[in-house]
Amino acid sequence: MESLTTIKRIRNFLALERNILALTISSAVGSFGTALWMNIFSLYVYEELHATELEVGLVYTIGGIASILLMIPVGYLADRIGKKKVVVTGCYLMAFAQLLFAFTTSWIEVLPVLFLFNAAFCYRPVMSALIADSLTRKQRATGFAAFEILPGITTIFASGLGGFLAEPEVWGFQPLFVLAAALSLIMAVIRHAFLREPESRSDTGSTFESPIRSLTYIRRSSRSLKALFIMNLYGSFFGAMAYPQFYTLYARELLQLSRTQIGLLFSITGAFRALLLVPGGKLADHYGRKRFLVLSTLAYPPLVIAFLFAPSATAVYAISAVDSVVEGLSQPSWQAIEADLMPRGKRGTLMGLFSAARSVASLPSPMIGGYLWQNYGPRSPFYVIASIAAIDLVLLLSIKETLTSKDE
Repeated sequence: MESLTTIKRIRNFLALERNILALTISSAVGSFGTALWMNIFSLYVYEELHATELEVGLVYTIGGIASILLMIPVGYLADRIGKKKVVVTGCYLMAFAQLLFAFTTSWIEVLPVLFLFNAAFCYRPVMSALIADSLTRKQRATGFAAFEILPGITTIFASGLGGFLAEPEVWGFQPLFVLAAALSLIMAVIRHAFLREPESRSDTGSTFESPIRSLTYIRRSSRSLKALFIMNLYGSFFGAMAYPQFYTLYARELLQLSRTQIGLLFSITGAFRALLLVPGGKLADHYGRKRFLVLSTLAYPPLVIAFLFAPSATAVYAISAVDSVVEGLSQPSWQAIEADLMPRGKRGTLMGLFSAARSVASLPSPMIGGYLWQNYGPRSPFYVIASIAAIDLVLLLSIKETLTSKDE
């Protein structure tokens, strides 16, 4: 009896409602697979398929078109037919796309497969809406953090393992894609079997909202939601000039890290991030979201510059670990404040709109980053993204704190 009480206390502390538990366990499986290759995918395109830096940028740009075309309709569809169906279907498609990666022989062939993978990945905002619908406002940041922590732990091991296995003398990339596809299939089956639709559904009487209509809703909404939307737009535009594709290439080409060392880099950063997610969520649910967002904004520029001039692999690991600590403390706040500012009945549609807007804004960015790399030097994309923190801070200060005394 005492053990059952202890388990219940742990579930309450971590906001582990049934859906959160099912999503967390299944994500731990699926995330292990994608983490084997995703962080070093630009190396696959650059070194194995012999693309230039500009062509690497083009691959990521074309892949991003899927999110632009499908994110809002997928969000609407989730509000209409149910979030579980959309999430499960996306997982099955994601498994199929990763299997196809194993058969690509040129960067041109990667384009339609990456398009399909990103189309399948459009379920992610719907999953965030499902999590938000399954929790109270007071539980929300902790619930988001609890959902992230177990997958974060599995990716710690998967990133390092993937970098090692991707070495040409070990496995190479193709077997990684096959293994990732199998694990994503298991994730889909778990979610198909155990997820349940939140009790409150918004499909009754709902009508499709075009992007223009959804944007009109945001224009008429609170100043905080508008500021957050603007931050999403330009943050995605500038950030995608370097991350993730040129971060990995910079570590490989300029800092001279091997594939194994790059995998270890992502393992280290994942470990620190995972350790801080739940504390970050609990702190945000107790002290509010905004202060942690300000902290991450102030810390970002010096960390980017430090990475660029890291004198050794050990220094890269240390700098990236600090960056992950900041991210772990702040990420639950970003997720929670976005959900807090959206009405429940429109949450799927609006989260889809936010994700689609990020995709639209970032669409040309990888190509711009590749152009900057080739013409102004490898550090130029990173200088650009480090310079936008001042604008971030101004907009962030205009966003109200969403955790009020009545939520205590």
